[in-house]
Amino acid sequence: MTTPCPRFLFIIAGLILLIFSGCHRGASPGKSEDLQASAGTALEENRPDEAEQILSKASDSPEKHLLYGRIFASKGEYKKALDEYSAVTEKDGELYYKALCAGGELQISGGNVKAAEKLYHRAVELFPSFSDARLGMAEVFLETGQPQAALGEISIAEKSSSGGEYIGVLKARCQLRLQHFNEAEKILKQTIKRYPDSIQSYLILAGMLADRDEVPKSQVLLSRALTLSPDKDARKEILQLQARNYSRLGDEKKFQEVLKTLSGEHPQPWFSHQVRGEVLFAEKKWQEAVREFETALSLSPGNIDLHLNLGHL
Repeated sequence: MTTPCPRFLFIIAGLILLIFSGCHRGASPGKSEDLQASAGTALEENRPDEAEQILSKASDSPEKHLLYGRIFASKGEYKKALDEYSAVTEKDGELYYKALCAGGELQISGGNVKAAEKLYHRAVELFPSFSDARLGMAEVFLETGQPQAALGEISIAEKSSSGGEYIGVLKARCQLRLQHFNEAEKILKQTIKRYPDSIQSYLILAGMLADRDEVPKSQVLLSRALTLSPDKDARKEILQLQARNYSRLGDEKKFQEVLKTLSGEHPQPWFSHQVRGEVLFAEKKWQEAVREFETALSLSPGNIDLHLNLGHL
């Protein structure tokens, strides 16, 4: 029997090694970028599960971790999202900065302001002239009752940013915290004039009008905001404020209609109790609000928003 040539065995071994290393590496760079783009499109079209499935086929990279973070965040899986952002390291440069800012935003939304401050502070240290982390620090200062310090961060951010809708909204929120209501209203109207699709500006201004008992004007702004194709979270906020307004007007029929719409879009059993609790809270019916929030929390014990609502009471 003929003995195989050593060189032939070496070639075969090399081919096997290439096959296995290719399996471990995942898709080729070009294909991986296409997969990430497809996953990003699916996420933008509110198909997070499909986005996750597509992205699983892409090669490991900082960009992949960032996109996974966005996917998990959109599904409310915040711990998974934070884990993905944490997988991006300092050697990844600006992508690390983006991961720090994304993590800070998640921590803010979850009420973990100290953790958010740490992430934003590190981002500012690395890229002091970039605006996103400065605006994140402004959010931190707002959450900790320091609106003047927040305005300072916004001022720095404006030097490297064209301004934009978000900065206008953030400035208005600072003025509200300072109880400079006329200035806040002025900023919001200027923002709407410059950015007619500024849903957050309409929402905040509608809330101000409702608090001044100018409920019909508030409802007009909310109706306008609903025509601007708000995302799921913004639409929920708009409908919740509409429900509170109908309750203030004593229009139980309209209140129930909006509540039915909200419950249809958010079928979780705790949700209607949360909305009722927020309406009662706005009407300063504290004990009744607590009962609604506690009922909601018994149905969804891990819900961060409900814990925050009870914390305010």
